[in-house]
Amino acid sequence: GVDASFENLRANGAFLVSASLKDHEIRAVVTSEKGRELCFENPYEDRTISVSYNGKKRILSPLETIRIKTKPGMTVRIG
Repeated sequence: GVDASFENLRANGAFLVSASLKDHEIRAVVTSEKGRELCFENPYEDRTISVSYNGKKRILSPLETIRIKTKPGMTVRIG
C-alpha cells in the first residue's frame, strides 16, 4: 500500500485533524477549537483501535462509534 498523511485539515464542528496512514495503520490527532462533540467511528471491520483523551484510553471494537464532549484546545489521539 501507499503511505499518506496530512496536517491541520479543518473539519466540520471546528476541529483540526492531522492523520497518517502507514503500514495499513491509521493514526490521527484531532484538536477541538470550539469545544463541540466529536464523533468518530472505528473504520476497521476486523480490528480494534485505541482512542485517548483527557488521560483516558478506550479501545473501540470494529466499526464501533464513540462520541466525546470536548473543550476548546482538547486533543484526542486515535490509533
